Amino acid sequence: MEDFTPDILHCNDWHTALMIPLKDAYYGEEAPYRSIKTVFTIHNMLFQGNFGKEALNMLGLSEDKYYTEDMLKHYEGISFMKGGLAAADKITTVSRTYAEEIKLPWFSYGLETMIKKRSRDLKGIVNGIDYEAYNPEKDIELFYNYSSKDFHLKAENKLKLQKELKLTEDKSIPLISIISRLSDQKGIELIQEIMPSLMDMNIQLVIVGGGFESYENMFKHYSSKYPQKVSVNIPFNRELSKKVYAASDIFLMPSQFEACGIGQLIAMRYGAVPVVRKTGGLKDTVKMYDENKGTGSGFLFKNYDSQEFLHEIKRSLKLFNQKDNWNKLVKRNMNKDSSWKSSAEEYMEIYNKCQAPDK
Repeated sequence: MEDFTPDILHCNDWHTALMIPLKDAYYGEEAPYRSIKTVFTIHNMLFQGNFGKEALNMLGLSEDKYYTEDMLKHYEGISFMKGGLAAADKITTVSRTYAEEIKLPWFSYGLETMIKKRSRDLKGIVNGIDYEAYNPEKDIELFYNYSSKDFHLKAENKLKLQKELKLTEDKSIPLISIISRLSDQKGIELIQEIMPSLMDMNIQLVIVGGGFESYENMFKHYSSKYPQKVSVNIPFNRELSKKVYAASDIFLMPSQFEACGIGQLIAMRYGAVPVVRKTGGLKDTVKMYDENKGTGSGFLFKNYDSQEFLHEIKRSLKLFNQKDNWNKLVKRNMNKDSSWKSSAEEYMEIYNKCQAPDK
């Protein structure tokens, strides 16, 4: 087998970030490796790969080159992510809004200075989803296949799921889903705060995922109290999640922050209307529904506030009962292109800029 030397080394998040400064430290002057350009993609600034100072000596890296004294004091050690940010030729993150948010302390967790320093080399490129893997028209894991042309079969998926999960079997009841890690980042505390209000409504709630024990127990409590109204499915199950997307009318994603998120993209692909917080990739991929113009793709709230969130859920439920307008929204979302096509073209632009002679 012939030796392979890549043109671009593309690393994602802290787990692979250190490959970039290590390449420079060990192979920076060695042909053919010195010609390899590097791209670093940030998916979540919260997780930075922070370790003690001794890790620098073990890896043979210089503190002065990639890690400032302030950074070492802040973490009492080193940040793998900071090494990737400092050394990469180009930096991307997974939405345009998140690329701006991480320049602020609230979103950057101590790395805002480095992000601002590298801002000329930073670009936000929104994630896409695999349109073959997530295709309600051909998905073999669904009860019934359907498309934007015959999405009345979506209601049949709801009836089947209601039966499987032992919920009240009634297609007229709005089915709301949460398919998520059950963590603070995902805004589960906001859902916890409004659970009593949700239980007073004529809705059903299906949760698929796992995470903090306190949140798992909270949902289990409501499931035991309202067994025909709430279904909790822990841990995450991919096959069930796709059935839930297909059966859902409304999808909740009230994240504190969200670099991109793909749950809302899958939900729209399967005809579930998203109610999300106006942050990061959620802001970029979901546009506020306008009752007067009949435009938009979902419902958004700005502040991290449970009452704002509840207000938008109520707006979505009101629209659910206006079937003509609701069906137009669902059909528009199902026809929306959230594939990787345009995003892939943007990544190719980044790669080409890395290879440009003036780099």
